[in-house]
Amino acid sequence: MLPYALRDPYRISHFKSELYGALFPSAKEYLSNLNNSANVGLLDPIMPGAQDYFLSIDRMCTAVWAGADPKASLETAAAEWNETTDRLGVDSQKAFYTEFLKLPGATADNTVEKLGMAVTL
Repeated sequence: MLPYALRDPYRISHFKSELYGALFPSAKEYLSNLNNSANVGLLDPIMPGAQDYFLSIDRMCTAVWAGADPKASLETAAAEWNETTDRLGVDSQKAFYTEFLKLPGATADNTVEKLGMAVTL
């Protein structure tokens, strides 16, 4: 284990480490909370064009916060999503999304915890 890995622990050995758990007064609670959160956490979509979809939503939200009409902003984002999907291929995107949905943590219904794969400390 590298000393700086405590900033972003991601291995079971990090969460269960007695050394890491003793580095500061609430380290055990910190590691336990991160572990438990990982058991119920959700993945960002992993598929071609995901960043394009994210940026469309980000621009839409930013526009609304800046005073733009929410419905018009949402329609703009939807149009951008359609453009991205058309550019990448509807059937291809459906196939990638179907595969993504199989991953543990892809939806609230198949978190690591709900699949019986949770790590308990």
